[in-house]
Amino acid sequence: SDRERAGLTLAPTLPAWSAFSWAGAQQFLGGEIVSCPAAFRTIRRYLGDHLTFRPDSYGTLLALWIMGTYVHQIFDTFPYLWFRDGGNRSEVDRVLDILQRVVFNGASSSGRDGRATFRRADSASTMLIRSLPTDRRRNRLNTVRLGYRKAAVFTRQELGWNTVVTCAYSAYCPKLLIGDPRWQVALWEAVIPIPWPTVKGSPRPPAPEDERGWQAMLDGMHIWGLSHAAEIAQSYQRAWPPRGLEASTAREREIWGPLFVLAQIVDCELGGTTVTEDLMELR
Repeated sequence: SDRERAGLTLAPTLPAWSAFSWAGAQQFLGGEIVSCPAAFRTIRRYLGDHLTFRPDSYGTLLALWIMGTYVHQIFDTFPYLWFRDGGNRSEVDRVLDILQRVVFNGASSSGRDGRATFRRADSASTMLIRSLPTDRRRNRLNTVRLGYRKAAVFTRQELGWNTVVTCAYSAYCPKLLIGDPRWQVALWEAVIPIPWPTVKGSPRPPAPEDERGWQAMLDGMHIWGLSHAAEIAQSYQRAWPPRGLEASTAREREIWGPLFVLAQIVDCELGGTTVTEDLMELR
């Protein structure tokens, strides 16, 4: 093929792991369905148990974004979230742990760990990144800068068996960024800023019943994504731009559109407009 003659190798794109348990997969195959309002309320309740936002509508934004990590491949673009003011190291670790436990295939990253930056993005993990690569690492910075678009692909020269091969990596995956003020300048077209939350309670090891509840929550989110992917894709294609973004710029539609699509599907099943109104308050 042309690809083989050019010496181009496509890197694997399958996730290295999945938080979807065997029991959860069997429930899905057995016909279990999780509704959009149930998924939203589950994530909103989980966030409310651990974090406090001012105003509270940022909790709605974060819940929708977390839901979106499970179906982000449906969208042509998916926004980054940037926590404007990181706390001390202990607070940052706690917030990352809280969020990593509920996003799709969460993976913490320093943003400086070389080849892993490409491979984590390529595996469709949700990356939680602490710091911005310096200008000396432009390839890594570009991976982050353009990776909110599904079409973003990067190539790297890597060693093969007695040869050098060109590997192609997808840069597209959800990314949550912590603290570094340079994010706002470097990634202005891709990020939605969000204030630093107040962390509730004191850190403690999770009890066994907490772990069982956490796994059930993750399984429910996977089941929700699998059972509603077609509906979400249809809404995304048929009703664009979504209600509330008709007079917005192209950039606003790119970064806010997926969240508005999810909000309006939740509202439609609830028979109201509350979730969408929370987003409109923040935009």
